[in-house]
Formats: sequence, C-alpha cells, structure tokens
Amino acid sequence: LDPGVDLYSSKEFLRKSDYCIVSHIHEDHFDINAIDRIKETDPLIATGWLVAERSDGIQILDRASSHNHSAINPWDDLVDESLIEEAHSRGLNVNVWTVDDESRISQLSEWGVDGIITNFPGLAVEVLNQEF
Repeated sequence: LDPGVDLYSSKEFLRKSDYCIVSHIHEDHFDINAIDRIKETDPLIATGWLVAERSDGIQILDRASSHNHSAINPWDDLVDESLIEEAHSRGLNVNVWTVDDESRISQLSEWGVDGIITNFPGLAVEVLNQEF
C-alpha cells in the first residue's frame, strides 16, 4: 500500500461512484499491515491476505482471523484439503494462486476452494464447467 495514498478519499470516491458497489470490493495484499490499514479505514471492505510464506497453515489462519480478514489467498503449493476445511470452519474464504494445471484446478474445486487465480482463465472456466 502506497503510504501517500489517501485511503479516506479513495473510499469516499468509491462510495459516491455510480459504477462501484463497496460491498463488491475485495482488497488483497501480501503485507498484512497494509490490509489492516484498509480494514481500519473501512471495516465493510472485505480483505484478504496473500500468503507465500511457508509456515504452518494453522498459524496463517490464526493470523488472518485475528486481524478480521475475510479470506486467505495462499500460494498453490501451500494448499491442501485440510487447510480449506479449517479456513471454512473459521469463516474464511480461500482463493488460491497461481493455478494453471487442469487437474489441480479440478482438485481444488472438488475440495471447495472459493477462488482460483490463474494465468489461463479460459482453461479454468472449461474445467469448472465440466464439473457442473
């Protein structure tokens, strides 16, 4: 988060815009302190922590929950079914990045992941459409 950005003015602009609904904004960042500042500016904005660090999944979930964020966005290699289940039991969404493999997209979908970030959205749509 650029410290020179006036979060209050940005928030007010978004609230007044005819093209943006604040309830549909989701802010994500690797720096948990940055998303903490966004959450402090407007508690209604959904926030998620982008996670690349290799640490215990429970610690990641504890930290995101204790900071009142609505999602974790972990790097694909950090995700297994138990992480998704535990996140959901805490009310956290799980959006995984970057997933470009067809079988992995399918597996994550079967496990109930909330979002998949990919370089190949057409492939992801094709895989997910086959499942439903």
